This record gives sequence, structure tokens and C-alpha cells, in this order.
Amino acid sequence: MGINFVPIVILFHLFVLISKHGFVEGAEVPPVDATSEVLKKFLQLQDGIKFDLPAIYAFGDSYIDSGNERILNNVKPQLPYGIDFNHSTPTGRVTNGRTMLDFLVSGAGILPDTITPEKSKIMNLGEQVDNFERTLESLKSQFDGEESFNKYLSKSLFFINIATNDFGFTYKVKNDPKNPIPHEVYAGSLTEELSKQLERLHKIGARKFFLNNAIPMGNIPFVIGFLGQPDANLGKLVPLYNTRLGVDLQKLQSKLEGFQYTIGDLYKVIMDAIEKPSTYGFQNPMSPCLAPNKPLRSDRNDAVFFDIIHVTEAMHVLILKRYINEPSLVSPISPIKIIQA
Repeated sequence: MGINFVPIVILFHLFVLISKHGFVEGAEVPPVDATSEVLKKFLQLQDGIKFDLPAIYAFGDSYIDSGNERILNNVKPQLPYGIDFNHSTPTGRVTNGRTMLDFLVSGAGILPDTITPEKSKIMNLGEQVDNFERTLESLKSQFDGEESFNKYLSKSLFFINIATNDFGFTYKVKNDPKNPIPHEVYAGSLTEELSKQLERLHKIGARKFFLNNAIPMGNIPFVIGFLGQPDANLGKLVPLYNTRLGVDLQKLQSKLEGFQYTIGDLYKVIMDAIEKPSTYGFQNPMSPCLAPNKPLRSDRNDAVFFDIIHVTEAMHVLILKRYINEPSLVSPISPIKIIQA
């Protein structure tokens, strides 16, 4: 492809299904100790709806990390990260409270059990799939046979949120302004590597995939604070990647038996909150709760960003709310249908 591709940086989490299912509805943030009945108030599901979902396996960057990055690097989580978590407990999540994945698994009645990878460093996507394979070797012993194990994997949901680091850091390091990497080349290198790893997961037995597209990296406080304006280059590159992502996943679906996927338009949800904050109950979208030389914002439920890169707990709730209630934001099928598939 003309460049040395740096693998997508992600972390790996395992969430095991133990009870009923549902999804967050509404921008208001539910209390951490919310019961299943309270969480149901955030749902817009028909009575009696059922899901055959034994587990969610989530591969993700810091937007959905539950603390593995700090565990891997022996860094103790510090407040104010986690300030709005249970008893102001810093868990390593890079936000003030819970992430979209926390709300997904809580609403679905899933109890998180984070697997600590074997290597003491952040692992790229290929290494995460390696680690997943090792995890499955021990998991197989809990099943009656190959058939039941394969059914378990085929019904599980694989949730993937990546590419933040690839645009925010790797691209800036690799790209020489005097000899810039063509957008098509860089975007293609990312989606090709992702497709390769999705094929590996499919070969293992995965069939259902939910992926977020890339965030509007050129429009976040980190970039605007540095440049004084949105990054026009990233403003072209990231949408190109998001388009290429959809095309490549369509190819995988036609190529791989039983492969099913849907893509959440995380880019649009965040851009809408930045451009029309009052519509969604936010104020001053470019003013993060946690910023250098400024006191911590007390109105965190009114903020889009917690720090200069990561969104607030309230924004994570909004992401799931809009995914559930606005079909145009998740394609080619709805979150409900991919889970029920």
C-alpha cells in the first residue's frame, strides 16, 4: 500500500450474559445503582421482545475501555476520571462515568468481567484476536460439544469501536506534510487490516458484528485547541475511511458465510452534538469538563466532552439513545435486528 501500517490500537473486554435484555433510552443519565426496572424506563422495546444473545465480546479503544489500558501499563486510575462513577471510583474509564458499552451491557442485563491480556502492553487488533483465541480454548471446556460451542459463538455479538488512535496519533506520526500519504491509501490500509481481523474472528466462529465508525477527529477539542480551527485534512480523511468501512464490510458479507454486521454512525452523533448542542441538552461543546489550567466543570451532564478527546457519560447515553431510536444512524440493519439475528 506504500506505507508501513501501524496496527489499530485496541483493548479487549468480555461481557457474559446473565439475565434480561434492554437498551438505554433518553439523554438523562440513570444512577449507577439503577435496578433493571429503572433501566427499562430508558427502553423503547415492545413487550415480550426476546433476544438470543449469550455474550458480547467487545474490542475497543479508550472510548469503551473499562480500565485495561491502565492495568496493562501499571498506571493507577486517577480522579477526576470516574468522578461520577459509583462513589467517585476511578476505574480507568476515560470519562467521568460509564461508557456506551457499560450502558449496553447493563441495559441488557450483562455483568462485566474484564479479561486482563497476558502481555503488559496495549495490544493491536491482531494480538487481541490472538488473545481471544486463547480465551476460547479454556471456554470450550464449559460446553457439551463442538456444536453447542459453535452456536454460542454464532449467537454472540462482537462489538468493535476503533480508529480513534489511528487518526489522532498514528496518522500524524506517519504523515509527512512534504510527502503526504494519500487519503485513499491510509484509509484503505486501516479497513484492509480490520477486514483481515474480522475474517479471523469469522473463522473462529463469530457471525454477528456491531461496529462504530470513526469519530470526527478533526473537530474535537484536542485538535481545535491545537490548531485554533478544525483540521481540514482529517475532515476529509475520516469520512473517507467511514465510507470505505461500509464498502469493505459489504464485501465481507458477500464473501463469508453467515457474516452479519451493522455500523453505528458515531461520527454523525458526535458532530450533531458539536454543531447543535442545545438540541441535545448540551452547552459549550468545545469546552470539555477537564481542561488544562481550568477548574473541573460541575455541569458535566451538559457537556459533550469530558477531556479534550473523550466524551462524557451523558454523551455515551445519547449515542445509544439515538442508535436505538433513529434507524438512519445504524445500517444496514438496526441494533435490535443484529442482536436477534
